[in-house]
Amino acid sequence: MRLKPPDLSLINRVPWLCEGQAYQSAMGVLFDMIQNPDRELDRPPVLGDDDLVRVVDGVHYVPVKGLLLPYENLFSAIYGATTLDVLEKQLIHAATHPQCRAVVLVVDSPGGAATGIAELADWLYRLRQAKPVFAIGRRMLSGAYWLAAACGLIAATETTSEFGSVGAVLEVRNEEGKAAAMGERIHVFSSGKLKVAGHRYVRMTEADMRYLQNKTLDLALQFFQALENYRPRLFDTSDDPDGDPRALELANGGTFYSSDAKAIGLIDGVRSMDAIHQLITTP
Repeated sequence: MRLKPPDLSLINRVPWLCEGQAYQSAMGVLFDMIQNPDRELDRPPVLGDDDLVRVVDGVHYVPVKGLLLPYENLFSAIYGATTLDVLEKQLIHAATHPQCRAVVLVVDSPGGAATGIAELADWLYRLRQAKPVFAIGRRMLSGAYWLAAACGLIAATETTSEFGSVGAVLEVRNEEGKAAAMGERIHVFSSGKLKVAGHRYVRMTEADMRYLQNKTLDLALQFFQALENYRPRLFDTSDDPDGDPRALELANGGTFYSSDAKAIGLIDGVRSMDAIHQLITTP
């Protein structure tokens, strides 16, 4: 199987919905792949049982594992990322199956690229009107939590499960100085000043930085607006003496273990897979 290397658009100019350390690691690998486009995958990756949809008693368990990317490429194949195009097909199949009694997302993901997350989350939220939709797992961060928040119930599998990292992040790699040091002169022409903001061979201006920072903040704002719709408890002010919503604790992009996540309203509790299955299947 031969797959294309990831697109450069996954790196510069596009904010991600990803936990910070995972984002930093992904950027290093993605940039290396783009710099070395001749890499090829000569054999398909071996899939484990955790990578496959399981159907038990009519309950469809759909894995959401690793980084989230919009489509399959060399990176997703080697590193086991979840691609939204495949995930969407799996969810549609489950939702339209005549004997499907519930859909459970089994999540272990730091989040990933922002493309398609909001749309798929809205689709999951609408699906809740037709049948039960749950999310359970040990790590639901950033874009992965956005998807989980759209589900009717969110459960941690362990007390050390991790949630949150609400917000967006963008790293821009500029190689103008490196190219000049190597004697390369690269000219980039554009029809507008912001057309090439973040281009790796164009010097970053103050206007460019404001533009990209505002894009990142705008994506984070959309994230919070979605959470206000999906999990209004996060924005309840009745328990706080100062009248502040719980969601303020999420504004710095931090992560929370299960007990704190439940106290804030990010999740509904800690439950085993068996307990969730019994909840769904017991009349």
